[in-house]
Amino acid sequence: MKKIFTLTIFLFLALISQKTVAQNYTRAAGIRGGVFSGFVYRQYITENERAFEFLINAKDWKQMSFTALKLQFEPAPNSMSDNFWFGYGYGAHVGWDYSDNYTLLFNKFYYEDKAFSPIIGADAYICLEYRVHEFPLILGIDYKPYFEFSTRQFFGMSICEMSFNIIVQF
Repeated sequence: MKKIFTLTIFLFLALISQKTVAQNYTRAAGIRGGVFSGFVYRQYITENERAFEFLINAKDWKQMSFTALKLQFEPAPNSMSDNFWFGYGYGAHVGWDYSDNYTLLFNKFYYEDKAFSPIIGADAYICLEYRVHEFPLILGIDYKPYFEFSTRQFFGMSICEMSFNIIVQF
């Protein structure tokens, strides 16, 4: 865990030290914290409005997923600042789970032994971001409900996955 934290800090400092040009950023990368923590990479298609976002999420390293999202950004409605942006989109994920239990409708079910299970699913995405114009920095919170299919638990769903993001634009 200490190595991952050190690598994240190094990545953050390396990206923030890059030469930036006004506000014409084409890429962004950062970290995502929450139940499913991980890394974020964003590639803008148009200037600050549309983007593809790629997530690598892990939960105790026993469950991991790779997510691709297509996002649309707009200035936040009724905002007192130009820095608040609202984003929404959709995508899909693939990954794996290695455990001896699953939860269905708030009930936990257990197997006799741990087993590997591939996962595939669909995601929705909503976020609120604060873009610091003086620095190439984005602070945000997001909500990403999803449903998925796997071999151990045929159908799974999460409607309460929220996280915070610290993203550096370059």
